[in-house]
Amino acid sequence: MLDVKNEDSFLKKFAELSFVITIFLYFAGWIYIYEYFNYFGLSIRELEVDFYYVLIYSLNVFFYLFKFDNFITTLLLVATIITIVFLVMFQGNRKIVPWVSCFILFFFLYHTSMKAGRDEAKAARMYKTSLLRKVAFVLKDTTTSHPAFNLLRISNRDRKLRLLAVNKDAYFVIIADPGILKERDLVNHSMQLFTVKKDEISLIKLTN
Repeated sequence: MLDVKNEDSFLKKFAELSFVITIFLYFAGWIYIYEYFNYFGLSIRELEVDFYYVLIYSLNVFFYLFKFDNFITTLLLVATIITIVFLVMFQGNRKIVPWVSCFILFFFLYHTSMKAGRDEAKAARMYKTSLLRKVAFVLKDTTTSHPAFNLLRISNRDRKLRLLAVNKDAYFVIIADPGILKERDLVNHSMQLFTVKKDEISLIKLTN
């Protein structure tokens, strides 16, 4: 016979665990996004990132963890997560709340999310391996709001622009510099970020 009391207790613990996991995912995703776009001089407020997008971006942090260079950090993080899950799901004593484990996990996620955001931003500037999509605009003749409009126009003509982000009013693009092939090349090449307002273009074309 089904024990309703035990089932309710399990479902309650499962709900609590899901809530905790969501908090950790949002925290990791927010730090990642902040570091990633801050590298390019963009604010999260400019991008108007929705809640569920932050959760999706948090997956980038966990993918980053499974790179070979982060093996030890990954093991420590997994051990901490297993400890938290065990204490929340199977410890009946409410006084044994895993505050220390949670604090350690927050510390690991903060450090890892920051590093992942910066490293992924640097990778986005690489000429050959960048995952940013190429973008080309048909600019209106009245487009005059850019201090470096000639550079934007030439880069757009030569198909050297990559789409970094977009909000309801504008596209944020960077120049794909063919001189940036490795991370050490970044220090020798200045970064150009352009904000192209949507009312300044007639057409946009995206390619991989």
